[in-house]
Amino acid sequence: GIAKKNEEICALLEIKSLSNPVKSETDILSVKGRSCCWGSFWVSLADHQVEYAVINEDVIMEMTLSGNPLGQVLNMQREVVFDKIE
Repeated sequence: GIAKKNEEICALLEIKSLSNPVKSETDILSVKGRSCCWGSFWVSLADHQVEYAVINEDVIMEMTLSGNPLGQVLNMQREVVFDKIE
C-alpha cells in the first residue's frame, strides 16, 4: 500500500512468516520449538530509506537443561520498533 510517514510518501510493506522451526542444542541447553513473525515497513518512495518499521515475534519452545530431564515450555513475545533518527 501507500502511506505517509515522517512527511514522506511511502510504500507500506507487510511481512509474515509463520511456523518457522527453532532448534538449538549445546552440552548444557536444548531448545526446540517454532517462531512466528509479522510486521510492517514504511519505505520512502523518494529516497528509498526506511522511515519506520515494526516487527512482532511469538516463539513457543521447550527448553531442557542438562541434569534436569523435565523440560520447561516457554512462550516468548517481542516487538521491535525502528524509528528514523534525524
